Amino acid sequence: MTVVAMSQGELTRFDILQRVERGELRVSDAAASLSLCPRQIYRLRDRLRADGAAGLVSRRHGRASNRRLNDAFRDRVVGIVREHDTDFGPTLASEYLAEQHGITLSRETLRQMLIAAGVWKGKVAKRAASSSRATGASAAASWCRSTVRTMTGSTGGLRTFDHVLHRFPFAAPLRRGAASVLESVHVSLTACRPVLVAMIR
Repeated sequence: MTVVAMSQGELTRFDILQRVERGELRVSDAAASLSLCPRQIYRLRDRLRADGAAGLVSRRHGRASNRRLNDAFRDRVVGIVREHDTDFGPTLASEYLAEQHGITLSRETLRQMLIAAGVWKGKVAKRAASSSRATGASAAASWCRSTVRTMTGSTGGLRTFDHVLHRFPFAAPLRRGAASVLESVHVSLTACRPVLVAMIR
């Protein structure tokens, strides 16, 4: 005796199709009950006649779902790219996968895979990070130039860091309590030294 494992939905189909076979239910009513079209009812009836209850069992039983297969494939692709070179862009990675592993993917499909896995950053993300660094550096450079020009009265011609220090008013005798001010100024100028060198060039 053969035992057929069926889901609840498959059992319902089996019962309704048997009623159709016995003439107890019209095809149109069976289609309405199962939310199928009459053509599908005829097809299921033919499978029932040919294979019995086993003909109504989904052919996907025991097989991995498309999603699980897709996830496994994606993990394999991302793993290959990550293992060989994390700096691979979508174009180079696509060519490498095709040539070395026989995996053919469009550049855009691979790009989306790599971005989702965190292996590759899109142009927008890269541009934003670059812009943030550039903005910070620009702001610091502007502050340094402004500080130097305000304190020295100079708009150019700063040849050396020592030259700037010699032009400061505090080269004259300092008043009482000015030592702390001098120290603050010196610290600020020390931080600005890279900017001063750039201004010289």
